[in-house]
Amino acid sequence: MANIEDIIRIFDKLVGERSVWDSHWTEIGHFTIPRQSNIQHEVLNLPGGGKRTYRIYDSTAITALERFASIMESLLTPKTQKWHGITCVDPELNKLKSVKVWTEAVTDRLFQMRYRAIANFASQNYERWISTGAFGTATLFTDYYPNIGLRYRMVHMGSLYFRLNHQGIVDTVFRRLTYSLRQAIQKWGIDKLPEKLQKDVKNSDKIDNDYPFLHVVGNREKFDPFSLAVNRMPYYSLHICLTTKTQIDEGGYYSFPYAVNRYVIAPGETYGRSPAMNVLPDIKMLNEMRKSDIRAVHKMVDPPLLLASGGALSGIKRVNLTPGGQNQGGLDEQRRPTVAPLNLNARVDINEDKMERLRSQIKDAFLTPLFEVLVDRPRMSATEVLTLARERGIVLAPVSNQQTEALYPQIEREIDLLQRVGLLPEAPDEVYEAGGDIDIEFNAPINRLQRGEEIEGVLKTVSTLAPLADIDPRIFESLDTDATARLVAEVAGMPAKLILSEDELEKKRKDTQMRQDVSDMVNVAEPISKALKNTAQAQNLEG
Repeated sequence: MANIEDIIRIFDKLVGERSVWDSHWTEIGHFTIPRQSNIQHEVLNLPGGGKRTYRIYDSTAITALERFASIMESLLTPKTQKWHGITCVDPELNKLKSVKVWTEAVTDRLFQMRYRAIANFASQNYERWISTGAFGTATLFTDYYPNIGLRYRMVHMGSLYFRLNHQGIVDTVFRRLTYSLRQAIQKWGIDKLPEKLQKDVKNSDKIDNDYPFLHVVGNREKFDPFSLAVNRMPYYSLHICLTTKTQIDEGGYYSFPYAVNRYVIAPGETYGRSPAMNVLPDIKMLNEMRKSDIRAVHKMVDPPLLLASGGALSGIKRVNLTPGGQNQGGLDEQRRPTVAPLNLNARVDINEDKMERLRSQIKDAFLTPLFEVLVDRPRMSATEVLTLARERGIVLAPVSNQQTEALYPQIEREIDLLQRVGLLPEAPDEVYEAGGDIDIEFNAPINRLQRGEEIEGVLKTVSTLAPLADIDPRIFESLDTDATARLVAEVAGMPAKLILSEDELEKKRKDTQMRQDVSDMVNVAEPISKALKNTAQAQNLEG
């Protein structure tokens, strides 16, 4: 790990490199998400509370961004569904009922802890998708607090700076913090503060003054898992006072606490690009056209007045424009008006058509058509949704990529935190014997959409072959009905605990066959017994 001087030097370099992004994000924020447009305010620590909508004349982009966040949540992280599961890397283990029950129990615990109200995941997750749609990059911080549990926070882009490893993955995060002196004492204690800040504590006028700090999290180059010191953790955590350029404390993490996702990444760039960036020219053009439209309508409703020079109006001090108002001298001696409105013959309808085309392009970029379809026609099949997306040119690949960029690191972090505090169910012996390697399997609506064509293929095959079964009933023997049933149940999101394993299915069928055999024997034995009884009765009568 580098020394403090090197870390600050790297931070200053990252600040300079991100300056172009700052201006870009600020402009996007003004037009799409005014409440988060203070990118440079975060950097410069400028006071908040100012009006941020003074440049907005059309709210299409703002509404489209909110719907983008909703569609991302619906497709990737719906609150009413289990959008991922836990599986073992070894596929043979996943066939065992005990392993299935355990992986589902782990999944249940993750969702239980994640969606507790105190965890704050739902609101912060929505903010993550908002930031993704506007700025192309979002960062969710996950940690565990005693007596609280998992806790989430979406960190504002204005305070974050990234470094990438050789694979293009964010492995170091610099986060600029601002604390008042009182808050710094609450967090670290007065003894850990630099000498300059300790002196300022004695001055009551400075207790609420703000000071800049830096939190750095990155890979620890040398760590010892058997050590009792902080170097036992693979990720270091440093807090630095930027006023004095001195270290306040050092800690660490067993897993990376930041889940950084980027919508799409241009070659050679650190930060992601967003749908808002793709249609920023259209957003700005629409805003200007709407501004001109408002001015044109205003002139039509309240037009400028044409006044005669001198003569009849020389005695009028002010034209009375109130309803029912009287203007002496408004007619000349020939009873012709001396005051007339200026009619510019503006065609507002032409401008409206052009604005509507721009609105449509902006909505398409933010996946709004998909949002509207899922709301209006929630029973639409997966194939129909995918067909619509292709027809409208909606690209869903960046959406599904967020599972790798955003959700996978987040879930890994959650598993690590809950495992270390003993809140996850104990794994079966078979899992331990195999090394305990687990994986994350996503089964969100976006995955079922992508696999929906498989179900459509099954249904089309069955419907096509059904008429032929009247000719040859053996036609379905070439299909593996058990595998088909499992595929349909898996894609539909049926809980694994409700699906019989292969061994259980075989046992059930044997039991069913055994009961059928017994029933057949009873059915055969009953008439024989009756016949024997009748014969015996007949013999008794003869005797």
